[in-house]
Amino acid sequence: MARTAKLTILGYHNVTPTATSDFPIDVGIRGFRSQLEALARHANVVPIGDALRTFEQGGTLPPRAVSITVDDGYRDALEVVAPLLEHYGLPATFFVVPGFIDGTCDAWWETLGWALMSSTRRDVTWRGGRFPLSRRGQRVSALASLCERLKSLDRAAREQAVEDLVGVLAPVGEPPRGALFLDWDGCRELARRGFAIGSHSATHEILANEDPEDQAKDLQWAREIIESHVDGPVELLAYPNGRFVDYSGVTIRAAHAAGYRYAVTTEHGVNDPTTPPFELRRVVVSPLLGAAGLLKTIAQLALAPVRTRGRVDIAPTTRAEAVQ
Repeated sequence: MARTAKLTILGYHNVTPTATSDFPIDVGIRGFRSQLEALARHANVVPIGDALRTFEQGGTLPPRAVSITVDDGYRDALEVVAPLLEHYGLPATFFVVPGFIDGTCDAWWETLGWALMSSTRRDVTWRGGRFPLSRRGQRVSALASLCERLKSLDRAAREQAVEDLVGVLAPVGEPPRGALFLDWDGCRELARRGFAIGSHSATHEILANEDPEDQAKDLQWAREIIESHVDGPVELLAYPNGRFVDYSGVTIRAAHAAGYRYAVTTEHGVNDPTTPPFELRRVVVSPLLGAAGLLKTIAQLALAPVRTRGRVDIAPTTRAEAVQ
């Protein structure tokens, strides 16, 4: 069998709808199932950690090598995603957020999504922009636009902005909280069933927007608390949001210092042994893409060149270098 030096990493989130997902529950599950069936038939799905260690050791992977990752730790990870993965015999890594698990912070985009979908207003004006809300489609568009604006803020400013927006939107009911995400028992169950557990930071902050010391504390605490609960090593990190602008050299050095071995982004692309281990490319996948759409994407990536942004020195010699 021909071997390859390329790895496609797929990034999923939830496959059942929340306030921020505009699709019927059966459509999401059906689409995800069809994608897993296609991967089982036409790809070689490998654990991401094993694949990356193979690269480090100078080895090669089977053709059409793919790794599956799932971000955020939504509750359907255990109720829907894991059973379907087990049905097809496929490994995966779940990236969780301790703050969501223990309830010390909320998923701000879900709070905002709930506020928009439950708003009693027909339109809202915020920071110079007017957003009509008469139809559901307009509310979905407003959510996408507002989320992009909020991602540019640091944690404190974003929390205040979301609070202000919720007040202006005057939604009906209570925001979703604990029911959306796994608890620690759920994380342990995923690990017991053979899935890898990784870190998605402590509180899902966009790390590059935060102070260097805050980034270092966040990533260190996240790894340690996850390891203490799942009783196993955490070597993989997924940067929240994960675009080039969402992490920096400071973030990479903080991740390395915190004990992570690899980190994945959401920059579109395929990986090979030259890809920096703290800037691994991923393909963010929606279950609505379907099996044909997913296989087409993978095939196109297999022919594409591997893109790199340039390596970051992850072993600074002085403290001053570490925070620059």
